[in-house]
Amino acid sequence: MVNTTTENLALREGPPLEGSPGENPLAAEPEGPPGALIGYARVSTADQLLDRQMTALTAAGCIRIFADQKSGKNAEREELWKALDYLRVGDTLVVPSAARRR
Repeated sequence: MVNTTTENLALREGPPLEGSPGENPLAAEPEGPPGALIGYARVSTADQLLDRQMTALTAAGCIRIFADQKSGKNAEREELWKALDYLRVGDTLVVPSAARRR
């Protein structure tokens, strides 16, 4: 025979378990550490230098920098694709300048 008196059914005091009814299931996820900064630099001709962009990306705290030195006619941006593949959830892709200089 099973004893079902209220004395036997009382819950013991203690910390709530994760996912227990005492927690708000709709609460936002706790913020974890921020992701990494990943840099991407690009120049369109061989006589242009990446120095300014590389310096800016390093100063911004990028842990990895990808760089393309391709003509504007060439739509293949191998290093951009590598950078996008390298990104993980929470990471930020940093591009120092998308404007053209004339």
